[in-house]
Amino acid sequence: MATTQRSDLFIPEVIAEEVMKGFSGKLVLTGSGAIVVNPTLERGAGEVGNTVTVPYIEDGGEAQVITESTAGSLEKMTMSTETATVVRLFKGFSVTHLAAVAKATGRDINEVAADMVASGCARALETVAIQRALSRATSGSMEYDGTAGNINPDAIVETLKLFGEELDDSQLAVWAMNAKPYWDAAKISDSTGRALYTDVIGGRLRELGGAPVRMTAKSDLVVAGSPTTYKNLLVKRGAILAWVNPSVKIDFERDPTADVDLVIGNMYAVVHAYGTMPGGTKPGVAVLKTR
Repeated sequence: MATTQRSDLFIPEVIAEEVMKGFSGKLVLTGSGAIVVNPTLERGAGEVGNTVTVPYIEDGGEAQVITESTAGSLEKMTMSTETATVVRLFKGFSVTHLAAVAKATGRDINEVAADMVASGCARALETVAIQRALSRATSGSMEYDGTAGNINPDAIVETLKLFGEELDDSQLAVWAMNAKPYWDAAKISDSTGRALYTDVIGGRLRELGGAPVRMTAKSDLVVAGSPTTYKNLLVKRGAILAWVNPSVKIDFERDPTADVDLVIGNMYAVVHAYGTMPGGTKPGVAVLKTR
């Protein structure tokens, strides 16, 4: 009589396909347009740590104003390049854990595995994206130091001014903030006590300076010290590229040392915050540092 093995319950191809379907939708910054997911990367395990080229089109500049009987001069559209490195995103679960979740939720175990791999990889990719964006803000002189106090309207304006003439409200995607500055901003009011950024004092913070606000507990936004300070990350649409290999590798393995069966997912990606935005001259990220 044939015996059903645990390995028979898992279909790696199905899990891999479902991971890619749900991956971008699990990013905290998803929907904002801050992170552009491009599933065309063809790099894998042998390329981890290697440098790849990220192309974009330079700013074409202004049109020429031509007087009568004067010929215009042709300009060539040029392609600049920036480089980034390939990273590996890994997530593994025991079959026992996956089976327990599947039983508790009434879902197919392959669906549960795909969801957990996608969630884990998305969270890791977003951490890398925030790290890249913070580093870019520093190297691009796109930081405003407001650590003398809590977040306030003047500091918000000064941060927006870092974009210069390239500031466009329609291009602002999101603020990523720790809970502390988030709620500080929610309590800001004018001289008469009216809330500036919420419907009521202490209400949910929706928008600052034309950009939606998302609360996140990412540790990279917190700087330990006395006092603790915070990095409030403002990102334009398309400022961060997540170039992902769509061929997610799913393996079913046995760990005899722990006496467990494992489902393991590996994903490869290039995460890059542009040094200058396509068609612009500045990065698409800025940081407001506050208490």
